[in-house]
Amino acid sequence: MRKLADELKDKVFRHVYAVTRVGQRIAHRIKAIREGQDLTQGAFGERMGKKQSVVTRLEDPDYGKFSLRSLHEAAAALDVVLWVDFISFDEFQRRLRTEPHDAPVLSYEAEQLANARSARTAALIENASSWAAMTQGVHFPFTDDVAGAETVKRRDILEFRRAA
Repeated sequence: MRKLADELKDKVFRHVYAVTRVGQRIAHRIKAIREGQDLTQGAFGERMGKKQSVVTRLEDPDYGKFSLRSLHEAAAALDVVLWVDFISFDEFQRRLRTEPHDAPVLSYEAEQLANARSARTAALIENASSWAAMTQGVHFPFTDDVAGAETVKRRDILEFRRAA
């Protein structure tokens, strides 16, 4: 059996191989993103305005007859972006080796929520750092006992949560 590197020297094989692998990747990506959003094929089909059987075909790695229109419809239903590009075969091989087909992709809303949470967490950390710097070296008499220290910690946590 010939190695893939030898097979890729043949232009016809190379292009058939690329078309096949791209089709498989698209099918796997659609399925992974749909499942990542906890959508059934039926619910995803409803979002697309299509029957569940259309989703089944889109997720079939052996189907491969995608139109840009159907892929844009799928992307819109998943609230993600379809990105198409032209790359070299070396880059294509590298991406096949290094980019998992099941990597999560957040919808616009999920990404906005994650960004808001990150900003909120960063603000809490900044507030905690500022508070620690301001109180460094300050003695709090009521924290000399363990119960008092626990009260301060709980109060501070509640204040930071209210501020955020």
